[in-house]
Amino acid sequence: MSTKEVLLQRPDIPDESVQELIERAAELQDRAQTEPVHATANDVVRVAEELNIEPQFVEQAISEWRTSQTEVASAAAKSRIKQRGRTVMRWMLIGLVVTTAIGAALTFASVAMFGWKGLVGLGTATAAIVAFLFWLLG
Repeated sequence: MSTKEVLLQRPDIPDESVQELIERAAELQDRAQTEPVHATANDVVRVAEELNIEPQFVEQAISEWRTSQTEVASAAAKSRIKQRGRTVMRWMLIGLVVTTAIGAALTFASVAMFGWKGLVGLGTATAAIVAFLFWLLG
């Protein structure tokens, strides 16, 4: 008897829902078949016994594999950290260039409007901004 016929005979499932249930069951089966199957350490030991490999060498192989997996994960984490560092440095460089350009424009505008005395106020504002940035970084 087919799955569809079995579902049609069940009183707790409406006939109009049978097709939907079959499609969902097929999706679940396909997904289960495409997911990787992981062997346990016991599975590896059993296979090794069938191949007459001594348990101590199996344990050593498992240990080496775990170490290599840890190293791969560590290398990936280091790579992500370096990439973040490069991104931060790019933004800091852009910020420095923009700040320098704005500072130069303010200096010229201050001298043009107030003469050389305008630089005193600009110097005070610059010192306050630098102190604020050091506070943020500290």
